[in-house]
Amino acid sequence: MADAQTPPTPAQPLPEIRTELAEAQVLERLETAARRGRLPGFLRMPGSTAGGFVADAFGTPYDGELRGEVSRSGSQTVVRFSTRLKPKMPAIFLAILIVTVWPGVVLTESMLASLLPGWGWLWRTTWYWYLPLTVPFVPWLMWSTLKRSRAAVHASALEQVGKIATELGAASAAPTPANAKGP
Repeated sequence: MADAQTPPTPAQPLPEIRTELAEAQVLERLETAARRGRLPGFLRMPGSTAGGFVADAFGTPYDGELRGEVSRSGSQTVVRFSTRLKPKMPAIFLAILIVTVWPGVVLTESMLASLLPGWGWLWRTTWYWYLPLTVPFVPWLMWSTLKRSRAAVHASALEQVGKIATELGAASAAPTPANAKGP
């Protein structure tokens, strides 16, 4: 786990929870917590053999989800976690960025035409200089918003794991080398 001075980063794995409860009891307690408003967005994953679930992990500007996989390991039940961004909003944002570049050319051309009426050759070639000044920043903007969202979703997921551990009456354990990511 991260110490109090360094904020958690998405490269740090999420802790796992070990409890003496059975798999069904774990999911029942989490459903009860969700009905009482303590676990937002909780849903059991259909078709999951071990008993998976999804809960909301909030981010800025894009939200994500915390995925939990409940399985039996010896005499204990283990809940392992992972996160992912919800893909809908980043896709909409990218489409808006791409679609708004060309109307910017038209708007700039009309502004130049009204401000410099005798310079028609200049405003008819706006796209020659406007596109190289705007298009390269679309990938950079997407990359920076995705990076910021992943960090916020990871921090929210850490809070959710703590809440889940409280609901199950267990302490969240530090990540094991098996579920830890390398540098």
